[in-house]
Amino acid sequence: MNAAARLLAALDHTRLEAEDTAVTISDWCAAAAAGARPVAVCVYPAHAAAARAALDAADAGEIAVAAVANFPDGEPDPGSALRDIRVALAAGASEIDLVFPWRAYRAGDAGAGMRMLGRCREACSGKLLKVILETGELGDLRLIRELSAMALDAGADFIKTSTGRTATGATPEAARAILECLRERGRGGFKASGGIRSVVDAMRYLELADGILGESWATPATFRIGASSLLGELRVSLATATG
Repeated sequence: MNAAARLLAALDHTRLEAEDTAVTISDWCAAAAAGARPVAVCVYPAHAAAARAALDAADAGEIAVAAVANFPDGEPDPGSALRDIRVALAAGASEIDLVFPWRAYRAGDAGAGMRMLGRCREACSGKLLKVILETGELGDLRLIRELSAMALDAGADFIKTSTGRTATGATPEAARAILECLRERGRGGFKASGGIRSVVDAMRYLELADGILGESWATPATFRIGASSLLGELRVSLATATG
C-alpha cells in the first residue's frame, strides 16, 4: 500500500465549525463518501446524528463517526464531557475524542484528569476513546510522556496531540514522545492533529510511527491523522499513484 493510501485509510476527516448546521454536515459527509474514503469523520456531538444519517444514506456505513467532548477548553469538571459523550453515542458515534483537562494537570492537579478519564472511559464502554493532551501547551516532553502513560493506564485507546485551537498543534517532538510511550507500554494508538494541512505534513507522522514502532504497526486501529483540508489532496495523490 502506498503512502497516500495508508494516510487516507488513517484519516479522521474533521469539521468543527461553530456555524455548521445539520444540512452543511450532511452535505460535507456526502462529499466525504463520494470517492476514496477516510476511516472516520469527526464532528461536534450535536452533529453526530446528521453525520451518521448522511453516511448511511451514501452507503458509507464503514466510515466511523467520531465526536469531540470537553472541546476545546478541556475543563476539569467531567459533567460537560459526559453530556457530550452521551449525546454523541446516542446519535450513532462510535469514537470519542476527549480533551484532557491539561491546564489542571499542568497546575499540579493530576486527580481531576484521572477522575474524568475514569468516568468517561466507563461512559464509552465498547467505543474508541481518544484522549487529547494539547501537547503544544504542555510543552515539556517529560510531561507529555508521563501524561500519555497515565491516560493509557486510565483506559485511553489513543493518545492524540492537539485540538488544533491553540498556537501550537502537533509537532514531531511531541509525537515522538507519545509514540515512544506506546512502544514502552506495548499498547495504544496515536493520533496527530493540529496544523496538519498537507500530505507532506501528514507523512512526517507516518514516517515517525514506522521508525519507532515498525512499518507494520500503523493501521487505522493504531494510527490516525486528524485534518480538515487533507482529503482532497490525498485523493489526488492516490489517483496519481494508481493512474
